[in-house]
Amino acid sequence: MNVVSFFAVCENDSSKLYQALLEANMATEVGLIALDALGLYCIHFKDNLLASEGDNVVMRKVFDIYLSFLQVGQSETLFRHVFAALRAYINNFSVALFQGE
Repeated sequence: MNVVSFFAVCENDSSKLYQALLEANMATEVGLIALDALGLYCIHFKDNLLASEGDNVVMRKVFDIYLSFLQVGQSETLFRHVFAALRAYINNFSVALFQGE
């Protein structure tokens, strides 16, 4: 292997690593934006979520979205934010989530 091909291999490997890092960061950022939008929805449409004592389609769908964040592999940073958002969701809607028999 000559020097030119060695540098070409190193450059190719570093560009692949950089591309993977960019994609990982983008995936984390998209997840954070989705969590933020979901949290804002829960704040601004709390009455809709609590309709029928929380037993409605919207409440189930919001909860399903939070659960899907846990089921899909995420970065550690995003997982921290998912658990914080889920904790806030449970605290805000505990009456609706834990009622019944």
